[in-house]
Amino acid sequence: MVRATLLGLFSAVLAGFVLGEPVLEVAQTVHEDYLSLSLSELLEVEVVTAVKREQVITEAPSIVSVFSREDIHQMAAVTVVDILKYAPGIAVSMARDGSYRIAMRGVRAHGTILLLLDGQALNNIYDGSLLFDLPIDFVDQIEIIRGPGSALYGNNAVVGVINIRTNNHAANKISIKAGSEQSFGLSGNYSSQPHNALAADGIDADRDKNDDEKSSVFAIAAGYWGSDGANNPNTAHNVFNTDGWTQDSSRFIEDAYIRAAYEARNWQVSGFFLHREQGPWSGDEFDFGPDSEYRQDQLLVNASGQYILAENLQFQPRISADYLSNNDLKQSHPSGYIGNGNVFADGALTKEEYQTCKLELDAQFDYRFHENHRLLWGLVYSYQKILAYELQRNYISASQQPQDTFANHDELLFEQDDKTRTIAAGYVQAEFIWPSVSLIAGVRLDNYSDFGHTLNPRLAVVYQVNNQLSFKGMYATAFRAPTFKELYDNTRVGVNGFRGNTALQPQTIDTLELGFELTLASLLFRGNVFYNQMDDVIDEFDPVGGGARGDIVNTGNTETYGAEFEVSAVLGRFELFFNYSQFYREFTWSDDSLFDAECCRPFLQSEGEQELVNTPRIQANTGLFYKGRRFSAFVGLSYGGRSGSNVRSSIERQTAFSGDGIIIEDYLQGDIKISYRVAAHTFISISALNLGQDKFSDPQSSSSIDVFGKNGLSQPGPLYVLAFETEI
Repeated sequence: MVRATLLGLFSAVLAGFVLGEPVLEVAQTVHEDYLSLSLSELLEVEVVTAVKREQVITEAPSIVSVFSREDIHQMAAVTVVDILKYAPGIAVSMARDGSYRIAMRGVRAHGTILLLLDGQALNNIYDGSLLFDLPIDFVDQIEIIRGPGSALYGNNAVVGVINIRTNNHAANKISIKAGSEQSFGLSGNYSSQPHNALAADGIDADRDKNDDEKSSVFAIAAGYWGSDGANNPNTAHNVFNTDGWTQDSSRFIEDAYIRAAYEARNWQVSGFFLHREQGPWSGDEFDFGPDSEYRQDQLLVNASGQYILAENLQFQPRISADYLSNNDLKQSHPSGYIGNGNVFADGALTKEEYQTCKLELDAQFDYRFHENHRLLWGLVYSYQKILAYELQRNYISASQQPQDTFANHDELLFEQDDKTRTIAAGYVQAEFIWPSVSLIAGVRLDNYSDFGHTLNPRLAVVYQVNNQLSFKGMYATAFRAPTFKELYDNTRVGVNGFRGNTALQPQTIDTLELGFELTLASLLFRGNVFYNQMDDVIDEFDPVGGGARGDIVNTGNTETYGAEFEVSAVLGRFELFFNYSQFYREFTWSDDSLFDAECCRPFLQSEGEQELVNTPRIQANTGLFYKGRRFSAFVGLSYGGRSGSNVRSSIERQTAFSGDGIIIEDYLQGDIKISYRVAAHTFISISALNLGQDKFSDPQSSSSIDVFGKNGLSQPGPLYVLAFETEI
């Protein structure tokens, strides 16, 4: 799954990024040390692209960034988010519940990015949420498609696909980390056929030459990462104290994971388990709730095979299962809160628990009908179910009366409980390759049991002018289905919350992209422009205009125009990269009578198009790698432009606390990592993350942007980490 995009390549080129196009698996034979290659050699590195076969980077028919294991090892990173923030077109911010959000090409919403682990979806099927800040220690490679991916991947691949890859041949190693904010991490990896990935100069010098002839591999990785950190003060503009007040964030995080895999010649079985406990970054609602806690357990199991049915026909079956248990304690108001004249000694608390499961079968065929032409097709069946759902409060919402016990005091009917969804899908993709032109055409049909079908085509052309210059043109569509929560949740009571809507339609996108790739001596240039039209946007709608109560609806459509540019260079032991992205995004209300300005005058202030500015419209990143025999270093800078409140509505344009528009100032932050090789396979390093200016971001929805003050929501500050790593 690799598609080169300038950031990816320049970082691989730079000890950093090999840009490629995600696919389900990268060939096991690709274990080169990208850092030791020249730019011209990097362009010939074979990857597996979205056409799901080995392919050199210049042929990849998409805009993709790939961070190799060498990149990850050299960069200052403790979680996946620390890597993603350097990719073009991506903005990273922390939400008030302590989870990280990713905006890709200006779109930041649940369900618009498909996150994969070795090709298996990690998206929460109940509410569409994702854990982007997974521990980095078990990750071998990160691949990012910018643009639609539904023609192959189906649901959620609206603005992008991120695939996190592991490695059954990773070096046997132990790693210990400790840092500021009481941070601590411990991880280990074992493989019966390890590659010496961290050998001197990055070369697999000690690799057993007979490894590839062995018939089976067993691999296991386990680790823990915890921190009481990021305790920056949050300045809150509290509804009960409009003068503003300051309180340290109570966010903590604890992750424990284990991954095991058994690989034979034609098939592989793997399992991954993650346990997370997390505190909030700020309040859950309009008040600060420091005693909130979020717990999640997720188990992924996957079995896949590869069989040759004929000389020119391969069959790749796959079966996967996903179980998720979510147990949240949300404190809407802190201890001592007074509501309707009643004192809440322990605060206003809500317990939400649910379990989900997903079973998926995939039968894929790869047929070569000519030396350079092939056909890929497959069938997918997916079964999804909400196994259980329960919501309890320690108060009665309507009357704001505290209770001695947690229970369903509001006597709600949980319509999402025991709901199921089945999906039957079929896809086909044809690939034609001539001496200087490649053509890829595909389409996927998904039929959902609860709303019908969606058809998503894809067309890509790659023109190779010569060995230095190539052009790409791509058109694709994608969709995201409404989640179970968006369809069935009716737990809204009183003045807070948003109610589900069974009439929701899928959110869709049409995208056109044009790109180029140019190499000149030790320089690599990549750039692209894109346009997308997103229809039937699924979002919260508050017809009253108070920003606290409403429904989930298809609010309208957006148009986005943007450009991304990357350059990288190799100068001896130094490698440099730079990328820049910018977009302009407009919103148009749906013509549904629900949004008639005459009936919703308190909410709608204008008709027609409105610019959306609630994510940074300009992003720029740069990094410098130095790779010596004993010392290596990385220095990176990340810039985000101004953002602010949108002007679609009264609650966005004129906030509950002020008539002024909200502006979130731009920021510039940096990361540093210095590593020293103590012995052939032993390293110590020190990292400093999030250095520089204070960073702010708007809360979960731009409709409540001023809840935490005119500066927006403050973001995590500096983190310092000392690490020891050795191969055994």
